[in-house]
Amino acid sequence: SGVAERYPAWSPDGKTIAYWSDRSGEYELWITPSDEDKPKKLTSLGPGFRYKPFWSPDSKKLAFIDKSMKIKVYDMESGKTMVVDSAMHYFHGALENFSCSWSPDGRWLTFSHDLPNYHNAIFVFDSKNKILKQVTSGFYNSTNPVFDSEGKYIYLLTNQSFAPDY
Repeated sequence: SGVAERYPAWSPDGKTIAYWSDRSGEYELWITPSDEDKPKKLTSLGPGFRYKPFWSPDSKKLAFIDKSMKIKVYDMESGKTMVVDSAMHYFHGALENFSCSWSPDGRWLTFSHDLPNYHNAIFVFDSKNKILKQVTSGFYNSTNPVFDSEGKYIYLLTNQSFAPDY
């Protein structure tokens, strides 16, 4: 009672549940073992609202987006949170529906976000070398990227059509 906990996410290994809780006074990332009630606070990000966490397949990283539209990754081994990228015009609905996909080896993270032309483009972040790359042009709207089971391809939705008016 008196504590709000949101967006629970099971780790791929099934050992841990990650979630956001305001138990400490601000929404911070917490984890608890799936078989006992021993919560542990991971972050001290301060004021602000955060959205659904996405585990890497190796259960070592968590990706999420926050109210300031920053896409971040929390590393379980180092205990650090890094800013990967930032959306430009997202409000609650787009933030609530943000999704991303990890490659099977947990090295690569793919996601989409908006550009100055209000289209979405697909981005890939290399968590080993800390390099971000836009992989679609942004000329067409592209969303919902997902790695295939081998990590070789990214599947996505796009509205590519060409219908010129003269």
